[in-house]
Amino acid sequence: MTREEALTVAGMVSSNWPSAQWNEQTLDAYARAIEWMDPALATKAVMRAVQECEFYPKVAVLRDFYGIEKRLADSGSKIQKQLDALPSQIMPPWVRGYVVSRVRHKDMRVWPEQIDQDLDEALMPKDAQDAYIAEAEGLPIEELFKKIVVGA
Repeated sequence: MTREEALTVAGMVSSNWPSAQWNEQTLDAYARAIEWMDPALATKAVMRAVQECEFYPKVAVLRDFYGIEKRLADSGSKIQKQLDALPSQIMPPWVRGYVVSRVRHKDMRVWPEQIDQDLDEALMPKDAQDAYIAEAEGLPIEELFKKIVVGA
């Protein structure tokens, strides 16, 4: 973080624990000790300290809280990556295209993946399948699920 951001975070600490002996040199030393931190995570660490510490957090305590916030942020991004990968696992591309073809375009032709159901309807041509799949790729998974359930 920048020097100004470090001073702002140190100021947050001093304003939440005004009874501590804060002077310009103390604030400066505190700010220098935390300059390596990411400002957003440092702010979250201060907020955690406000909730959990009765006395002002020394830099070592703030560093521990910073580590907690960093691990939470890292695990959150890992979870988000897993969630981003999930729609393709939940709904294969052909199913997405099927939903678009049936709900949006009222195209009732059978997809090749449905053939084992012994349906007597016309088979969906490959170029139409590709077009519906391409259209479905632009739709959020939530919208496709809503179309399946509500038919909207």
